[in-house]
Amino acid sequence: MSEATQARHRALIGTLPPSALRRPPMTFTMNMALLSPLIALLAGILILVMPRLLNFVVAIYLILIGIIGLAAYF
Repeated sequence: MSEATQARHRALIGTLPPSALRRPPMTFTMNMALLSPLIALLAGILILVMPRLLNFVVAIYLILIGIIGLAAYF
């Protein structure tokens, strides 16, 4: 990082309120509880777009939900 960039960073940090410096950064974590509804949403959209895929999409959905459910025990 160049000296000018470092100087800008120091100047910006000086303008931030102290509470902003203490907050941890926002993170997005993917857990099993979030994965299941996302898979269901994707499966539903695929079925609406291509109804002929119904059996295939339902089979994959059930397999994935089963794997996710069992993953909690291993």
